[in-house]
Amino acid sequence: MYTDNNVYEYVRSPLHSPSGAGYTRASPPLPIYSEIYETEDLYSQSYHLHRSSQPLYYNDVSNDAPEMQRDEHIYQSVMEYEEGTAGRQQPLDKRECCLQELLETEKGYVNNALKKIIENFKNKLTCIDEHERNIIFFKLDDLRDRHNSLLQALTEARSHPFAQSVDKDSSRISAYTRAVANVFNQHQEQLLIYGEYCAHFQTALNALDSICATKPTIKEKIKGLEAEMTVEKHQLRDLLFVPVQRILKYHLLLGELFKHTPKDDAAHEPVEEAYERMRDLAEYANEYKRDKETLKIIEDVQNSIVDLPAELTHIKNLGRMRLDGEIKVESQSERSKQR
Repeated sequence: MYTDNNVYEYVRSPLHSPSGAGYTRASPPLPIYSEIYETEDLYSQSYHLHRSSQPLYYNDVSNDAPEMQRDEHIYQSVMEYEEGTAGRQQPLDKRECCLQELLETEKGYVNNALKKIIENFKNKLTCIDEHERNIIFFKLDDLRDRHNSLLQALTEARSHPFAQSVDKDSSRISAYTRAVANVFNQHQEQLLIYGEYCAHFQTALNALDSICATKPTIKEKIKGLEAEMTVEKHQLRDLLFVPVQRILKYHLLLGELFKHTPKDDAAHEPVEEAYERMRDLAEYANEYKRDKETLKIIEDVQNSIVDLPAELTHIKNLGRMRLDGEIKVESQSERSKQR
């Protein structure tokens, strides 16, 4: 069982992460093999920001099922990667199916999503001020570099001597499974950057919308680049949403791999650890985003209070906000008086 708390040590102290927000795990473990996103808040909130650019929380997105299916279709089309498929053998083992999907979708993510967003949009939109470009394409260069490293490690795991064995027993697939699990265990810390990306997502969309609304020439340029990138002409805002989707996929794919790994298999424990690490990473990204939004609310509250005592000028250091809304205080001497 995974007990390493390095993700949380990174941001454990109150409001101590790079955004100023802290995260301490308090909720019980989430159920394994869930068929839905266990970090539904992040997906739902980012989905609606992606669609409306409004910073709202939604608990029920069932009415938007067609649009969510469209986003999933976009994700799947971007993840497709056909290079070298002609000579590839079809997997016979369920674990091989999971392992192949992890590798192939990572290739698609690196080459069809991150690489093309940077090369086809960021590098070509020189008509946009560099500061604004950095806001819109926030951390994408870093994401590309880190996923290039992840993809290389996954490719090397597939080239492991045991993974290439033709033995009919389970040693080959077990060795390959264990190698892939270790890749994710070793890359968790590099992927903490998704907390920043997801928290910044709304800001990026707002900047993109503002430019398109006020600069028609740039808007047409973006449309032209969208038409060039894919046959389906995906919008730039759709593509910027793909990293949010991707970080929420790893624990689902690894959970499926874990489900098909026998308990007596040598790969069972490493796969369980990898699954829990990626699930924790998704939870961390969710909490990072929520804490950054909470910090903005705390800042607004602090700025709205007249003659705030000096000892309360750093309200954020008091810890996480428990409630946002109207507070009524009844006076002891005058029970009818409320403020």
